[in-house]
Amino acid sequence: MERNKNALIQIESFSTSLDTASLFLVYQKLCGSSAIGLYGLLVHLNVPQSFTHGQLSSLLGVSDTQLVSDFEALEEVSLIESYHHLINDTYLYILKTPLKINEALNHPVLGRAYLQAVGDVHYETIKKRYTLGKSLKEGFQSISKPFEAQRLRSYDPKSEVHFETTETTLDGLRFNILELKQRCSELVFPQALRSAQNLKLIEELGSVYGVSVNKMILLLGECINISAMTFDSEKLESLLRKVKDPVEMPSDPYLSEPIQFLRWLQGGNEPTDTEKRLITSLVRDQRLNPEVVNVLIKHALDSSNQSLKKSYVETIAASWSRLKIVTKDQALTHIQGISTKPVKGRKEAIPDYKNNNEPMSESELADLKARLKKMGDKHGKD
Repeated sequence: MERNKNALIQIESFSTSLDTASLFLVYQKLCGSSAIGLYGLLVHLNVPQSFTHGQLSSLLGVSDTQLVSDFEALEEVSLIESYHHLINDTYLYILKTPLKINEALNHPVLGRAYLQAVGDVHYETIKKRYTLGKSLKEGFQSISKPFEAQRLRSYDPKSEVHFETTETTLDGLRFNILELKQRCSELVFPQALRSAQNLKLIEELGSVYGVSVNKMILLLGECINISAMTFDSEKLESLLRKVKDPVEMPSDPYLSEPIQFLRWLQGGNEPTDTEKRLITSLVRDQRLNPEVVNVLIKHALDSSNQSLKKSYVETIAASWSRLKIVTKDQALTHIQGISTKPVKGRKEAIPDYKNNNEPMSESELADLKARLKKMGDKHGKD
């Protein structure tokens, strides 16, 4: 994209220290010295309100074309995020901190690009040099004091309004979204795409399919377009449907992820795509907790000759959602209640006159005739 050399520039920098090892080893190899020079200048440059691209080119001693090329090189490796205000023709550049050297070398995208650029021998030499030793925490036990629940003893329930959400919050989600946020590099999952909505979707899908954090990071790498800064959630769900990795079941199978639970019920046989879509919708759309979905799956299979009939499952799901069934125990109790309900229809039994050896009295005979007449009237017969 062409950038007007007379357009104004705004810079948003950071206050943390740079990891110069990764900057001058990995990033410089991938971006070039000119781009790293631009980056270093922007980190320390206090840009006045009237500063332009043309002035920046003169300060660096590069052409306007080279300046644009350097910006694009930094954008590709997520050292800079660039924004353009169309009406004011003003550019905003947000500087990002580089990864630590070990993170950069082991990064699924950046590490491979560096390996391709420098070759096996040099890559292994650099990697060995910066390999971290054993963690200082080995052999130690945590003695950190936990938060004391007593501190909330005087908490005013009226204050809960600040934490209320309009959408049902799901409980029992087993996917560790916090670990993903900590371990997944911004080069794979940029901060700009880590919205509450996207994180919630990832957590819920991970809790439906039962994939590891490592696997989810790899899948996210295929669903995120860094240059366009977009996240394809439909592609993520499609890729998850192709994952066929069984995991160890918990002691209570009902607490497992629904896809894993169905796979377990079927003796390891893979659920169909249609079944996976249906189960996903029970969590994402019907807002049923995974453990409740598992009870529903088992009940539906037992009731429908081991098949998940979409209309039947969705009818039950809608009912359970209205009834606010949110736990496995509530769902099992509800099913038990259905199975023990009295059969609708005749409320009093007809005496077994056939096995009565004694002759019927006049009153008994009249009673029998009255009952038979009543049954005939009910069904339109004499």
